[in-house]
Amino acid sequence: MTTSHTRLLVSAALAVAASTATAQAQVAYTDFQGREWRELVGTTNATWNAIAAVAPTDGVTPIAGSVNGVNLSGWVWATRDQVTEVMAEFAPDIALTGTVGGPVYTLSALGFLDYFNPTFAFYTTFGASLYVSGWTATMDAGAAYVPEASGEYPVFNGYLNTAALAATNTQSQYRGIWLYRQTPFSNVGESLAGSNGEAILAGFGSVTPGASTTLRVYNAYPSTFGLIAIGASRIDLPFLGGVFVPSLDTLISPLAFDQFGNLALTGNWPAGIPSGAVLYAQAWFLDPGNAEGAAATNAVRIAVP
Repeated sequence: MTTSHTRLLVSAALAVAASTATAQAQVAYTDFQGREWRELVGTTNATWNAIAAVAPTDGVTPIAGSVNGVNLSGWVWATRDQVTEVMAEFAPDIALTGTVGGPVYTLSALGFLDYFNPTFAFYTTFGASLYVSGWTATMDAGAAYVPEASGEYPVFNGYLNTAALAATNTQSQYRGIWLYRQTPFSNVGESLAGSNGEAILAGFGSVTPGASTTLRVYNAYPSTFGLIAIGASRIDLPFLGGVFVPSLDTLISPLAFDQFGNLALTGNWPAGIPSGAVLYAQAWFLDPGNAEGAAATNAVRIAVP
């Protein structure tokens, strides 16, 4: 990848904007590892055995076929560990305990259910009780893990659980399938924590010509300024107490972060970026709370298919 190609990416594909990429209807959530998670609604009433007859259980290989008449080709049947990772983006404690619950987790659970449409919902005039559950590809002692989340209000309570098990020959209208597909964006780490903790850079959308593409920063220092670097190689240069990952091909600056420390760059992916190219992106920003006065997001690897 030449510098000119990288500049083409920046000038034609990433215009500074406040909007985000429009997700496909089936996609519930894109996690920080660049995985698009499918809505569980529409995949209910299947047994684990019926899914396993079609879907690989390694958590990597895409499905080629249908379950209960629903075409799931291209999606990967997630493992329990993978579902734990996505739930931990809403409730980090679950990565250690497998189950979290109580009033303190109400916002975490409802936030999760704001992305993943519930497979069961009960509404009253003043409140609601919401629930989502699904099969994973992971078995234990003849049963399979069925991670679940629930939230309710005005009796505030939240619950996320990746330790639940169900017999593989059972089915439920409230239990779907945990499915994801990998996007071109993957998290390669190397963040430098700031005053708000670790800021996150994530990619969304597609890297096919004309498709909507977004780089979004979360949790930087509020109302600060910074830059996003995009390079055609990875240099891992020690810098201000952290690691500057991308080669110095293009620096997009100055960029203004909002009052929450968030930022989005959105545009249409151009023609001219060759198949097989790999880019690296990382955001750096001013942070007066850090010893060196700056902090950085993780780096994102962008692989063009």
